[in-house]
Amino acid sequence: MIRLSTREDVHAFRKSCGGTLGFVPTMGALHEGHESLIATSVALCDDTMVSIYVNPTQFAPTEDFDDYPRALAQDQSICEKHGVSAIFIPTEDVMYPDGKMARYAPDDQLALIMCGKTRPHFFYGVCNVVERLFGMIEPSHAFFGNKDLQQRVIIEQMVKDLGLPIDIIGCPIIRESNGLAMSSRNAYLDDQARDRSTNISKVLHDVAIHVRVDRWSTHRVRQFVAAELEGRGLKGDYVEVFRPSTGAVVEGEIAPGDHCCVAVWCDSVRLIDNWLLI
Repeated sequence: MIRLSTREDVHAFRKSCGGTLGFVPTMGALHEGHESLIATSVALCDDTMVSIYVNPTQFAPTEDFDDYPRALAQDQSICEKHGVSAIFIPTEDVMYPDGKMARYAPDDQLALIMCGKTRPHFFYGVCNVVERLFGMIEPSHAFFGNKDLQQRVIIEQMVKDLGLPIDIIGCPIIRESNGLAMSSRNAYLDDQARDRSTNISKVLHDVAIHVRVDRWSTHRVRQFVAAELEGRGLKGDYVEVFRPSTGAVVEGEIAPGDHCCVAVWCDSVRLIDNWLLI
C-alpha cells in the first residue's frame, strides 16, 4: 500500500493504474461501516484508494471539528488489511490551495432539507471537498454508505450536474450487534447513552412494519417515530420520509423505495439513521 500526501503523488499513482479505480472518501476513525465500503471497492475495482481527511468546511464553528475522532495508525492498518492500493492523507494546503470557496453548490431544495435544516452549511462543505477529491483522483467508481442517504443522493446529483464519468455505489448500512448504525461519533457515547441509542433502529424497524401492514401515511410515520424516540429518552432533530429517486421529502402516501430518515440527539451526540419503508 502506498501513502500519498500531495497532488503530484495522486497524479502519478493515477497514471500507474491500468484499469478501474475505486475511491472511498473518509474522515478517518474507520469502523466496520467504512471497512464494508473498502471491501466492496477492492472486490469490484482493479485498484482502490482511500482518503483520510477531516474536512473543515463541513463543520460549523460550534461543532466538533477539533474533537472529531482521529486514529491514523489504526486507519492505515485497516486499509492495508483489506488490500487497498493507496491511501491519500492530504493537508489543508493540499486540499484548499486556492482557498475554501466552493466550485460547486448543491441544489438548495436538496441540501437544506433534513440534515440541512439544522446544519445548513454541511452539504455545501461535503460537495466542496468531494468535488476537489474527484478532480484530483479521477476515480471510475466511488463508494458511499447508505446511512448518509441524503449525502449519497447529493453526490449523485453533483456527478450528474458536472458530467463526471464516475459510478456512485451506495453500500448497505452496517450495524453494531445491538442495531445501532455504525458511526465514528458512536465513540462519544457512554454506556447509558449507547443503551438508549439502540432504540433508534428498533423504532425504525417497527414503523416499517406498520407501513407495510397498516398502510400508514407519512403523517402517521412521523408522529409515531417522534413520540417513540422521545418516550425512550432520545431527542429528535427531525423525522422525515425521504424519496431518494427524487431527492424530496414526501407527504401523504408512501411509495416503494421511500425511507424513514431521522436525526436524533442522544445526550450531546447527534446520530442519524434511516430505514426502507417499502
